[in-house]
Amino acid sequence: MVDATSLTMPGTRHIPTSTIRSILFLCVCPLVATNYSVGQTLSEIGDAGMLPASAQEATSTAITTITGTIADGSDIDIFKITIDDPDNFTATTEGTGGNLDDSRLFLFDADGRGVYFNDDASDVTLRSTLPLHGDTLGPIVPGDYYLAISGYPMAPTDIDDVLIFLDPDSGEVDFDDVAPPNPGTTEPVGSWATTTSFSTGTYEIGVTGVNGTLSATFADVDVHLDHGHAVVTWSTASEFGTSRFVVETRTAGTAGFVDRESLAARGAGFRYMLRVEDLPPGPADIRIRADSYDGTSSLSQIVAVEVPVSAGYILSEVYPNPFRDSAEFTITVNRPQRVQVHVHNLLGQRVLTVLDEHLQENAVHRVDFSGSDLPAGIYMVSVRGERFSETRVATRLD
Repeated sequence: MVDATSLTMPGTRHIPTSTIRSILFLCVCPLVATNYSVGQTLSEIGDAGMLPASAQEATSTAITTITGTIADGSDIDIFKITIDDPDNFTATTEGTGGNLDDSRLFLFDADGRGVYFNDDASDVTLRSTLPLHGDTLGPIVPGDYYLAISGYPMAPTDIDDVLIFLDPDSGEVDFDDVAPPNPGTTEPVGSWATTTSFSTGTYEIGVTGVNGTLSATFADVDVHLDHGHAVVTWSTASEFGTSRFVVETRTAGTAGFVDRESLAARGAGFRYMLRVEDLPPGPADIRIRADSYDGTSSLSQIVAVEVPVSAGYILSEVYPNPFRDSAEFTITVNRPQRVQVHVHNLLGQRVLTVLDEHLQENAVHRVDFSGSDLPAGIYMVSVRGERFSETRVATRLD
């Protein structure tokens, strides 16, 4: 049985076919499962310190959690972090683990000056959140920062004992506000105003945009065709937190992009290369996907190529084989011509005519045939064009 349609790939070009439905069968590959790596946890080692000079430095990549303990009423933990993606930076103890119920979060810049802080995320929780910043709240550039956590009511001051942030308890700022620095000081943190907090215990700070959670940005992508194969090369301008790269292709037989080949990330500036085998003749779109440790991805630009038929014709194997009710195969020719497909038994007798018509060039034609009326056994599928003749063996099961 043969049916007719034409295929259009979304966002690209229209691909006409003959009276046979054209889909990709010859080179369909299974989708590669996407197994994203879990973000890293930064755990307090000993005492994380109270000031930038004694802060614990975060050296892991793709940090999504910071854990530690506020051991007593005078304890404050401060961590040196790198904010790669300031537009998506967040830090929160709300909804996370630990038993430090009444927490405070503070963010300082690389010089120890205040950026913003939060005491309570809302009026229904004593946990804290530093949300996405607005136009007047930082950080506004990528770089190094200091993230501090304390229990209530610890508050940082500069070397002159001036509060770096206005204390919410004074009524200047609501509990659910993210407070900017006190305009009365531009000095770095030098001490803490309150020596005893009312809240101690363990904490977890969930963070985003920190130490490599930004997906890759691509510098260039190039595709070179080599006898039906695609050699894909690219480099990146950045790849903070990128775990791997995946080459995706979209051809006439796929509804969207499918994964083809992948490799691990090596770092910005490295020149990558992957070879995609056996692209079907005709148009193909190729792009690179960068997968990050935090589960996000970024995509390169799409490169459109046209894969020629170099050998005059391409004939796939019969699938499924063995088969029960029906089977199919694909054929592509490099010039318009009449193509005949017949099925013979082992005695050489023709038992089925599958196709006898003109096919269009450089299109992948799928040929379906039903064997439900044939007895079980081995059959020869003969394909003949103007300048070629080839046979495939197919076995029908009961």
